Amino acid sequence: MRGAAKWMAIDATFIWWFFLAVSKETLHIIVHDDDALIVSTKITGLFTNNQLQLIVFLQQEFVGLHQNDSSIDDYCMRLKNLMDNMHDIGFPLSDEVLLSRIKTDLNKDIGNATSNLGLLTIPTYHKAVDYLSVEECQIKNSRAHTNHTSQNHASSFFFIISASAPLDCPVVLLPPG
Repeated sequence: MRGAAKWMAIDATFIWWFFLAVSKETLHIIVHDDDALIVSTKITGLFTNNQLQLIVFLQQEFVGLHQNDSSIDDYCMRLKNLMDNMHDIGFPLSDEVLLSRIKTDLNKDIGNATSNLGLLTIPTYHKAVDYLSVEECQIKNSRAHTNHTSQNHASSFFFIISASAPLDCPVVLLPPG
């Protein structure tokens, strides 16, 4: 009898943890006066039974993602998160696939810079994102300079001097090779 009380306490602790860790909607689908082992089995089944559908969904999102008006950092982070999610469910993608995806759907402003990615001796995701972020920043500063000089010629000399070393652009020093 004493052993049964301990097991009931352990069982109650696991059920309590499930209620804290799993969404209410999911628990309402699977919990019906069950013990911890049955709840755990149902939760595992719920997620592993849908693995193929999740892989298909993530692949579609990965392939259909476009940069549009988002920044390089935001776009690349969304791609990386999708790739990591596919890896977590047993469908890893290579770094080459991620790089290819980054090169494919950049907006027209930064799209021309992708041809320079081939100049990196060992292109990686991080090097590509760093390079494209700097390019994006330079394009923004160039536009700001153009807009500013076209609106006010009198102050353009001061702006040219101050824009020559933009503080809002990341400085990326890539090691040789």
